[in-house]
Amino acid sequence: MENEIAIIKTTTATLENAKMLAHTLVFEKFAACAQIGAEIQSVYNWDGETKCETEIPVEFKTSPEKAHAAVERLAAIHPYECPQIVAFRAAANKSYADWCAENTR
Repeated sequence: MENEIAIIKTTTATLENAKMLAHTLVFEKFAACAQIGAEIQSVYNWDGETKCETEIPVEFKTSPEKAHAAVERLAAIHPYECPQIVAFRAAANKSYADWCAENTR
């Protein structure tokens, strides 16, 4: 697919943690940008219990070539013991794909 970007998604417990993850990956050029979303409610099983917690979603945009390194860096600095880190490729308009590549060099 031509004009691809990589999208990486995660969640974290606080807005402060979300900002730290976003600023770190953008500053270190693992991501061209990060978008911090509004609070969501996550329901999941952990340590044999069903939990319902408020979380903050964060979505990163990067070049496909930088995606693996970005996932590794995100995992290294994420405050969760077992963070949700999901990455996939997506088609993008050429100017945006070029911008993502340029800002992750």
